[in-house]
Amino acid sequence: MSTMDWKKSLYEKDSDVREFAVPEGVSFIDSECFANNARIEHVILPASLRDIGVGAFAGCTSLRSINIPEGVTRLRKSTFTGCHSLYEVTLPESLIGIGEWAFRDCPALKKIRIPQGVTDICAEVFLGDSDLVIEAEPGSFAEEYALKFGISLNLP
Repeated sequence: MSTMDWKKSLYEKDSDVREFAVPEGVSFIDSECFANNARIEHVILPASLRDIGVGAFAGCTSLRSINIPEGVTRLRKSTFTGCHSLYEVTLPESLIGIGEWAFRDCPALKKIRIPQGVTDICAEVFLGDSDLVIEAEPGSFAEEYALKFGISLNLP
């Protein structure tokens, strides 16, 4: 299925759609692909996914959880900005960077485990997420980031 086919099907479905599975074989989700889709609660991403565009899920106010598959190495700017209901995010071990405002204004996100291999986290990734706890490995970049920016930290 081409990118246009599955994106078109996302918007052709009736307004009661709460879950959407991106087809296997899709390797890139375009910038703002799901942006401002207030009805989506859960998106299933394929194992073939390697890249997610800027603001791909920004403003998805009902999105509750998402599992980023192995192979994705970076979350770009504003990936989940304004996802007010997002409470659960699983990040892959392959992740090395998290872009500016990736989780800005996600008040339901109370904890996030940042993999050991992440070595680049922009300063304002979690802007507006005051109750957030970062789970990280001792000595990791994520630990250093949490301490630098005054974010609660949980180490194993």
